[in-house]
Amino acid sequence: AFLVAAVGANRQKARPSQDKRSGTGGLALVGEAAAPLQRAIGAEVLGGARAYLFRLRPGDDASCLNLYRASRPRVLGVSREFIERGGFLFARSLAETEAEKANPWLLLRKPLEDGAIPAIGDYNTVVWLLHSGLGKTFESDGVAYRFVGLLKKSVYQGELIIAAERFERLFPEIEGWAAAAIEAADGNGDSAAALRDRLEAAYRDHGLDLVEAAEKL
Repeated sequence: AFLVAAVGANRQKARPSQDKRSGTGGLALVGEAAAPLQRAIGAEVLGGARAYLFRLRPGDDASCLNLYRASRPRVLGVSREFIERGGFLFARSLAETEAEKANPWLLLRKPLEDGAIPAIGDYNTVVWLLHSGLGKTFESDGVAYRFVGLLKKSVYQGELIIAAERFERLFPEIEGWAAAAIEAADGNGDSAAALRDRLEAAYRDHGLDLVEAAEKL
């Protein structure tokens, strides 16, 4: 009874929001495709919404749903457009310049002297499951990742996030884009549910599976 009450008291509730400085980053939908997409999602399907496609290397679940340490966490390679978009809440970062402080995602493109790969992760995942921290190095499959930013209560709790161009150099055998984030259109666009249904129907051959960002959070 105590465990049920304690878990229930700490459950987070989120509402759909276009606020970029939130746990959803202002995204309407997030999800994955069973068969990676080979080109961008068509504008005629998006209907005014905007899609960001990411590279994905499958791995261990590094979220709080996994009781064990993830030795080989999932790696997400995010696009230049997503990095420049910014957003989300950061618990901590290694930002030094005014531009980096305004948008810590820019740190993913900053080269490190020792050759480590700049990475961003969720604070709880990095600290409690990977037993690492800001500025520290985490090694997986012979690759050294350096945490340059830690997200605060985000929808990307289970991944190591790096820049897509570095992802492509590390994992050249992985082709296509297997993860997606959808930003709703401004104004009187479709509801998240209607947008999800249309996208999943258009890309059913790829097994595109989307969930509302607030629901995932």
